[in-house]
Amino acid sequence: MTPVPSSPHLLGRAALAAAAILIAASLAAGPSHAEEKIYWVRDIPAKGKGKTDRVARREAALNAAPAALDRLFRRLTSAREHEFLPPVPAERARSMVRGIEVVRAKRRKTAAGRSFDGALSYLFRPRAVGAFLRTEGIAWSARRSDPVLVLPVWRGEGVGILWDDPNPWRDAWAATESEPGLVPVILPEGSLKDLQAIGADQASERDAQSLAAVAGHYGAKQVLVAAAGPGEEEGTLAISAALFNLRSGDSEELEPLVVAGETAMADAAASLTAWLQERWKDRVIVPEGPVAATQVVLRFDDLAAWVRVRENLVAAPSVAGQRVIAFSAGEAVLSLSHRGNADDLARRLPAFGLLLRQERGTGRKAKTIWVLAERAPEEERTPDGEPDE
Repeated sequence: MTPVPSSPHLLGRAALAAAAILIAASLAAGPSHAEEKIYWVRDIPAKGKGKTDRVARREAALNAAPAALDRLFRRLTSAREHEFLPPVPAERARSMVRGIEVVRAKRRKTAAGRSFDGALSYLFRPRAVGAFLRTEGIAWSARRSDPVLVLPVWRGEGVGILWDDPNPWRDAWAATESEPGLVPVILPEGSLKDLQAIGADQASERDAQSLAAVAGHYGAKQVLVAAAGPGEEEGTLAISAALFNLRSGDSEELEPLVVAGETAMADAAASLTAWLQERWKDRVIVPEGPVAATQVVLRFDDLAAWVRVRENLVAAPSVAGQRVIAFSAGEAVLSLSHRGNADDLARRLPAFGLLLRQERGTGRKAKTIWVLAERAPEEERTPDGEPDE
């Protein structure tokens, strides 16, 4: 770890106290509460029998627990790992459950007593699930990304439609059952504010100001503009899409997609949603290993920039923690805990609007230091600086 000389211009106690309040505010919206929702697995079919309704329901809960746990495992792990997910005995799966809710139930009298036929929702214990996956050597994560706002543009007869009817592409997104995942996917309401913020032409042209305006209505930091229309061949649907990262200013064009069949639109919406989930998991899931610490000098223009940088560090999945060592006017010294080495961290942070670079310190015996700052819009990407959200 490279030592960093402290600044001689330290702020007074009042300024430091104000900065501490801002730090607390920036970290208060941490991911832990949101991540807890990930461990709910809802609407699992369940059947059981017993002498009483209570016994029948208990057996149903035991029987369905492995299926619920398998669905959770697939949510937390990359699709590449799914073939290696082990079957879990019912009793072991049930031991990882914190709570159960009855979604629907039909209770009947049988020759042996009572039966339960319905669906249950399970809340699993995060530590138990994590310990099991680590024991099996399977990499996983419960870290959620920023929400993605989807703008479904329908191209019919040369006219782009976003808010007006008919928009069968939007209807397909609205009807698609979305399995909760690490990437929250939001479909806009189409309110007056939405209509004033962006139209079909602005969405198709990927107007950055309009995208940011409508995303702000939903607290989204990413926007997926998905355009669909009749394909060149009869009975086909052609889809083009681009993902915009409002934190970093980056955009990513997806490969054009052509689908066919009665459920083409629903299948395409599900495919794009799955792509968002897997894309995030490819970036956030890292093998278990030691956490490294890197000392950095953070440079900022004002306290608002200070808060933005701290919020972006919280959002970056490779950053496990941060600690303030020193704070002065326009500069702070932080200790960042992260997985991988400092070079890996530097490659990942541009997707969160941050730049981490090495600079030579001042003085005859000065050593190289890591300097952290907000990424300016005109900054070019690093070779591996693809968006991480």
